[in-house]
Amino acid sequence: MEIDKFKDNIRLRKVSFNDFSENYFSNLYFNRRINEDKVNELYEILLMNGYNLPWTCHILRDKMTDKRQIIDGQHRYEAICKYLKIVDKTIVDDKYIYIWEYDVNDMRNKDDNKYALDIYRKLNNNTPLTEEDMPKNKIVELMMLLRVQTIIKNGIGYDDKHNTCRSPKIHEKELFELMNKHEYLINKMTIGEIIGNIYKINSILSKKTRDELYVNKRGMIGIREQKIYDKAVELLFYIGIKDCMYSPSYWIKYIGNPDDIE
Repeated sequence: MEIDKFKDNIRLRKVSFNDFSENYFSNLYFNRRINEDKVNELYEILLMNGYNLPWTCHILRDKMTDKRQIIDGQHRYEAICKYLKIVDKTIVDDKYIYIWEYDVNDMRNKDDNKYALDIYRKLNNNTPLTEEDMPKNKIVELMMLLRVQTIIKNGIGYDDKHNTCRSPKIHEKELFELMNKHEYLINKMTIGEIIGNIYKINSILSKKTRDELYVNKRGMIGIREQKIYDKAVELLFYIGIKDCMYSPSYWIKYIGNPDDIE
């Protein structure tokens, strides 16, 4: 229910807990990682009926897809979802959260992404952000371009309810965090060079046999590893295999010099 409007593209809504848990998402790839201690703290407040102050959050509404992504309030969202799993949902109809909703035309658009990042920074400037937490414009642009790259796009997942994918695919949020954490390795590279080297690394791994990929698990390769390898061959996507010798945490070290991968 809309209860106020700040500008044509910014409005305040009153949303029930049930609606909030079912129709909003908290895994926008540049959001900070969830702190489970904070989630549990908020969850305990709900359990003790300590919800006596209004909770608010801020979200982006993508007008192209009508998807609503939380950019400030992920911990409140996770606590509410956890709470709703143990209570009769019909008895919480009187519980609401107040949402400031910001319209963007298309999150896949470069200018809309920059607008979203600007809102994110302004909303979080009263909380200590680590260098890892702060999204880099260059990496955001890189992620947008990887969405449309032949082969690479086939291995990137975008599940709205999860922040990870089964091997050999890699979730958009996992890939963003990998790049953001290792930004120091690519800060002098152009986006074209980064994409080119990702392709090269993927090509190098594609030439390795199953046993070579899983060299650190020699003697332990089973049905699961074979299924992951077969799927990688099907997708032509190898850089998302998590539990092999050449996992993302390994190959990212060679993003600037793929030929040095052994």
